[in-house]
Amino acid sequence: MNETIVDAEVVEMPEVEVGTAVAVAPAGNLFATDPVESLEKAKEVASALTDVLRGGGMIANIQRKEYVNVEGWQTLGSMVGVSGVVTHTENIGNGWMATAEARTMDGRVIGRADAICSRDESTWNSRPDYALLGMAQTRAISRALRGPLGFVVKLAGFEATAAEEIPHDGDSLGGGSRPEDNLQMGVLPEGAPFSATVRDASWVNAKGKDKIVLIAGVANTNPNKQDAGEKLWLEPGRPDYKQFVEHICGGIEPPVGGSLAALVGKPFDLTVSLNGQYRNFAISAPTPVEVAA
Repeated sequence: MNETIVDAEVVEMPEVEVGTAVAVAPAGNLFATDPVESLEKAKEVASALTDVLRGGGMIANIQRKEYVNVEGWQTLGSMVGVSGVVTHTENIGNGWMATAEARTMDGRVIGRADAICSRDESTWNSRPDYALLGMAQTRAISRALRGPLGFVVKLAGFEATAAEEIPHDGDSLGGGSRPEDNLQMGVLPEGAPFSATVRDASWVNAKGKDKIVLIAGVANTNPNKQDAGEKLWLEPGRPDYKQFVEHICGGIEPPVGGSLAALVGKPFDLTVSLNGQYRNFAISAPTPVEVAA
């Protein structure tokens, strides 16, 4: 067979070493030059993001507003080819500061942020150093991703501030109030399961052990029609903690010292049993709610 080549041009191709990763811009890149195209792509991502975040428990309900936690921000980043990378950490005496960057797959830095977690915050004043360092890094990653991607989160209907940046101490709730202040504690009768929701949850270090303090709210269970509640101390390895992981966390054990903001609003069934002067708790899956057609 005879081949004819017309106006051929020899192009020298660069050598690529076997096994070397070549960065390729993702097809779903939001950072298009055409602003209309970019906005339409952002709307598509936001629409898909909503179901992913809700289904994955990556939303925190705080003061009747919905905030996306760091796993949600990272999920959004993976959808558009952006990742959060911690580049620097520094001990600041009473806590830690971290710096993170938002980078595209081809290495461009499109966002950068600093964040601090210190013992000046009431919920962190007794935590070990590694917990403060971890939270500083978590906040820095969320904040770095928020810069270039915050508008997508807003398009999806959520607050653009990351959940980890919302303080969970008294200052965040106004007037020094706490999640349990409007609950009457210790009034649930023994043996009956009650439908409850997580009002608040956080890691604490008590007597040298890391534990979770969970505020459970149960509506109108006493004659005064005041919401009832229980403060659960959950220690890893104990039966109630294992029930907490299974029925509230979806079987995924939360990292010690990490944010539990995504659990706020989660439903479960709570049963109280008395053991002398102590109240023990059993946590089970929420009772299905029948909805009238």
